[in-house]
Amino acid sequence: MVVELEASQKKQDSGTEEPVVCNGLTSTNSDSQDGAGSSHEEDEAEEPEENDPHKSHSVVLQKELDFIKNKNSQLIEENNKLVCKVQSLEEGRVVLEQKLLRLQESNSENLHQIASLQSDLAATESFKVQLQK
Repeated sequence: MVVELEASQKKQDSGTEEPVVCNGLTSTNSDSQDGAGSSHEEDEAEEPEENDPHKSHSVVLQKELDFIKNKNSQLIEENNKLVCKVQSLEEGRVVLEQKLLRLQESNSENLHQIASLQSDLAATESFKVQLQK
C-alpha cells in the first residue's frame, strides 16, 4: 500500500502539462488529475480491519490522500476557470486600449482641424475688416 502511495505521489509530482482551453485559447497547467476525482464520502464507507493496525493506518492515509487529491482537483478546476477569466479580461483590455488609441488619434485630428479652421476664420475676419474700410 505504501509503495502504491509513493508511486501515485511520484506520478503527481512529475509535472505533466495539461492544456486548459477557454474561448478558443489554450494554456497549460502543470498538474495531473488522474485518480483525483474520488470523493471523501465514498472512502468513509471502507472499514479498516481492526486486527491489523498497519492496514488501519494505511486506510486512514489513503483516505487523507484521496481527500487531498479531491481538494487539489477542485483547486485546479477553480484555477482553470480563473485563468480563462483573466484571459478574457485581458482580451477585453486590449480591445479597449485599441479603441482608446483610435479615439485619441481622432481627437488629435479634430483638434488640429479646429485650430486650422480658427486660423482660416481669423484670416477671413481680417480680410472682411479690410474690405469694409
